[in-house]
Amino acid sequence: MKRPGSYRLWSQQELFGWALEPRCCSMISNSIRMQAIPLLLSPPATQWLMPLPAAVAAVNCSYRCGHTSHCYLHRTQTGLFQLVRDYDVYTFKNNVLALAATAKLYGVPTILTSSLEKGPNGPLLPELRAMLPNTTFIPRPGEINAWDNTDFVNAVKATGRKKLLLAGIVTDVCVLFPTLSALAEGYEVYVVVDASGTFNEAVRDAALGRAQQAGAVLINWFAVACELQKDWRLPPRAGAGLAELLAGYLPQYGNLITSHSAAAGST
Repeated sequence: MKRPGSYRLWSQQELFGWALEPRCCSMISNSIRMQAIPLLLSPPATQWLMPLPAAVAAVNCSYRCGHTSHCYLHRTQTGLFQLVRDYDVYTFKNNVLALAATAKLYGVPTILTSSLEKGPNGPLLPELRAMLPNTTFIPRPGEINAWDNTDFVNAVKATGRKKLLLAGIVTDVCVLFPTLSALAEGYEVYVVVDASGTFNEAVRDAALGRAQQAGAVLINWFAVACELQKDWRLPPRAGAGLAELLAGYLPQYGNLITSHSAAAGST
């Protein structure tokens, strides 16, 4: 049993897995299809990141979300994206792709799943398939709650992970229902709130309140990325990977890094 206040650094092999389920992105015309615009960081833009000293063998980090035994479930199909009204379309799609990019950056195992792809729900968001081409995909014939699909549950169990990150559309059904089911089976559940969307803020708040009351933890994609990184001096690429991720999906952060680098170069 760990003593209070004692910590250890999780290895990258212990990082959580993903299950992305496509229930969110719909009827986006080519004219409004938004891609996160990465800011190209030149080498000076990341010079502020300190290299990891050889003496640093471990970092005293303990995170509520942690970095072990996770599986991520995200619903993102093209047919339901227009239902999202608690975030604007550009911000929401950016958050969904940022979360996927975070998983890719840190080598997080992913499971993609969909429901009724040939019906009004539509196929998986194409950008997700392109970003995560080698992931396990579980097409569901009709179950609303992903946890009611045996193949999906077996895929989650096969990861051996006991902590789940969930996100998608709609928050009050496609996120909430598997959250409650997984909690009932003893899993720890973390709902990624800014990569989940629904009809309006009142519905969102009610759904997240119910999830939290049942024992789920609320988190956002930025916090997920930072908790995976733990320390700017750690891999990937001594923090440069995280810097590029944040600059690509948070332009304000990219401007901050660029401004800092310019100021540092002028001194």
